[in-house]
Amino acid sequence: MLIRQCMSIPAGAVRAMLLCSLLFFSVIDSMAQCVQKMQPETIPKGTIPGNAIPGNSNNDFIRGHLKYFPSGYDPAASKKYPVIIFIPGYGAQGNGSASDLCKIISDMDYGIPWNIEHNRFPETVTHNGVNYKFIVLSPQYDSYNAPWHYSTQLDAYITWILSQYKIDPDRVYLTGASAGASIVMDYVSSSIAHGRRIAAASFGSVCFDYQTYQPNGPAVVAAAGVPTWFVHCTTDGSCGVSIADNWVSQINSYAGAVAPRYSRLEPKPWGVPDSDSLLYCRGWQHMTWPSLYSPLTTSNALDPNFFHWNLQHSRAASLPVLLKDFTAKLSDGKVKLHWVTTTEINNQQFVIERAGADQRFSRLSAVAGKGNSSTEQVYEFVDNKPLGRISYYRLVQIDYDGNQQQYDAKRILNNGGEKSQVAVSSNPFTTELSAFVTVHKPQQVMFSVVDMNGKQWARITERISVGTAEIRLPVSNLPRGVYLLKASGDGISAVVKVIKN
Repeated sequence: MLIRQCMSIPAGAVRAMLLCSLLFFSVIDSMAQCVQKMQPETIPKGTIPGNAIPGNSNNDFIRGHLKYFPSGYDPAASKKYPVIIFIPGYGAQGNGSASDLCKIISDMDYGIPWNIEHNRFPETVTHNGVNYKFIVLSPQYDSYNAPWHYSTQLDAYITWILSQYKIDPDRVYLTGASAGASIVMDYVSSSIAHGRRIAAASFGSVCFDYQTYQPNGPAVVAAAGVPTWFVHCTTDGSCGVSIADNWVSQINSYAGAVAPRYSRLEPKPWGVPDSDSLLYCRGWQHMTWPSLYSPLTTSNALDPNFFHWNLQHSRAASLPVLLKDFTAKLSDGKVKLHWVTTTEINNQQFVIERAGADQRFSRLSAVAGKGNSSTEQVYEFVDNKPLGRISYYRLVQIDYDGNQQQYDAKRILNNGGEKSQVAVSSNPFTTELSAFVTVHKPQQVMFSVVDMNGKQWARITERISVGTAEIRLPVSNLPRGVYLLKASGDGISAVVKVIKN
């Protein structure tokens, strides 16, 4: 707008032109600096298979995205993170260039990217005693118009990011506001397969009317078991509240559906303090995203907040095979795998894969599954010829339809009969301190990490069975420096010097 106004200045208005020139370059500079914490990335045409817009050979649907990685993120490490995919509103569409990607920030105050840039995004969220850090990706779409169906392109993007980044496939959280909410709704209601890729979906002021655009959508969402959260203002003049009302009531009408969470916001009554304004409609009634994405946890209807609500949900909880336990132990020169399932549906087999320190997995063996079971089932496998030093074992479950799910790998240290009771797998370490302890009888072993002044920074006690087991210590709060890892038990007393980089 400013640039167009400057272009209309009459000839001779030198002072005004000089002012506009300064403002023009100020705008250009601010565009270049629009992101400090997120990374802009243009996605060249053809990079994502399946991203092309049918009937438009010139453009792909998703042209670029903003990326946020938490502290400690290492693309070469095995650790995976939950991901929030934020789809912005109509005003943020663009060509994926660095300047156009700035629209994702400027178009939607209090959207997730805006919150990140304004230090309103939590670095760590603790849920059920576990600390989580999020990857955040915000794709920019080229255009959004009739026929309003772009689920194939969004699915291609999700497949692509899972191959590019260290994302936990069980914790893919999809969310959007305004037009972005409609794109999210189109995706999760388009097919059961799409819905089952998502751990949870949330919508700020959805405009996608199922009766017009996706008549079978509520049945699909129900069958896919997608946890949903709708936030909508009752006086929304852009997209009527009946759109959200209908989605919620129709999803609830199907037996076995995950009941949607619904924050149906009313206009703020006179005298309500500003601190409670998140519970009510804003001045612009369509603007519900400050309420949806607020990092505040309160004792009211917005508790749990967006982050805790998402972390309540994981696709692993709705998979056909629920794995209760999986361990790998080295004993008598052999690696013994032990795993327990609590539920099995259509389970054909488990494939056991092994890798060396390079983490290049190959098939080692297979164990037949129980088909269908609602009771605990115990499985074991013994590798009689394990690899030397560090190796990894993982399970891949395959059902009779050919669908697969892959479980996290377990790490083993085979020291070739060395007598050392405690060995550190990576020293120096950065974000995780992993140690292997060897015991000759079942017992409790206490581990602690202390600095050179004797201050204790971490302490855990683990029950260890016969053989060698891996222990991971909580050390994310350790400053860089030199520490002592101490282990004590029945006949065990070991001290290992470790370095935090």
